[in-house]
Amino acid sequence: MAVLSNPANGSTHHHGQAGSNTFTWINTSPVVANGTHWRLKIGTAPYGYNKFLGNPIPFATLSDTAQKPALTAKLYGTVEWSTNNGASWNNGGTYTWYNCAQ
Repeated sequence: MAVLSNPANGSTHHHGQAGSNTFTWINTSPVVANGTHWRLKIGTAPYGYNKFLGNPIPFATLSDTAQKPALTAKLYGTVEWSTNNGASWNNGGTYTWYNCAQ
């Protein structure tokens, strides 16, 4: 499964800094060995995506650099993966929460 590493769980994410739109994750425990794509979701509730729903990203890429909304709130990031070119998605039952600040 994938877990966000930037921003990390419980951290504060600041907008406007260099690289602030780059969200990265690690493929870990258990490792997803045969995926085709990743997708990042950001919401105000666990597993939600009411603030950002990323486009599918090639499986070899462990980051999303798309423009993210500038908010001041507690947010939840979920990284999903697909093994069938985006026909279905799995999140492994995990998410990362972080505080979003200007």
